[in-house]
Amino acid sequence: MKKIKLYSLLSVSSLLFFLSQPAIAQTPPQLEWSTNISSSDSNYNHCYSSANVSEGSLTLAGYSDTENCAGVSRSEINVENISQLSFGWSYYVERDANISVTVSTYEGDLFNITKNGGSDFNYETVIDLPAGYTGPLYFYVDVSAWDNGYGEAKIEQIAFQ
Repeated sequence: MKKIKLYSLLSVSSLLFFLSQPAIAQTPPQLEWSTNISSSDSNYNHCYSSANVSEGSLTLAGYSDTENCAGVSRSEINVENISQLSFGWSYYVERDANISVTVSTYEGDLFNITKNGGSDFNYETVIDLPAGYTGPLYFYVDVSAWDNGYGEAKIEQIAFQ
């Protein structure tokens, strides 16, 4: 009877351990984003750019009433011994705006998309890196708007394997 209880306890413990592993491995990295907002209106009265950072995602929006308006967010993270990078991205350009999302290493761009119209939502991108890649990864999101323009770009669910 003791053997059955011990076996059951070990089985449950092993199952819990293995089920918890993907959740541990996929914890999103904590990226620090720096954001610069600029406008051709020195008082920013007509520039409504904003950056919203929450739980590993960044949404950068730019709205211009009458002036040129831009928002740029950057982040850098050093990684060790990874072979794959994945992230979700989306954008929305209503009118008179450009968006750009770039992910790169010190050797060059891994991913770049630039749009000036339309929208795409919730695309997941997986990038294979050289096995055991160690070094910096750079994330760059840029939104500019002019003459009553509006654009928005988002990067989220960043994960390394």
